[in-house]
Amino acid sequence: MALQQLLAAHGLGAAEILPIDSLTAQKRMAEAGFGLAILPESSLEEELRTGTLCAIDAPALTATIPVALIRRRNAFRTGAARALAAALTDWPHKPGAPASRANQ
Repeated sequence: MALQQLLAAHGLGAAEILPIDSLTAQKRMAEAGFGLAILPESSLEEELRTGTLCAIDAPALTATIPVALIRRRNAFRTGAARALAAALTDWPHKPGAPASRANQ
């Protein structure tokens, strides 16, 4: 579900969404009072520790962000890179599922 739809489903359809690519810029804007930011918790450690930002517990607004695993075409891949790609593309492992294409 797109963010705008998710917000509208919770009565926040009029919320203005301003996409900002930089996590740091998003944090600084929230610190400056320019609204709320939806950020990965892993990027907030220092701000939460120092108290410049606080996390809001909003379990009804859980969202996911699609990600892609990419690599340079025809580049040499180490055994570790192949193993990581296989582990990520097979996760969560489903018994009986076809083998991963990560090693191709």
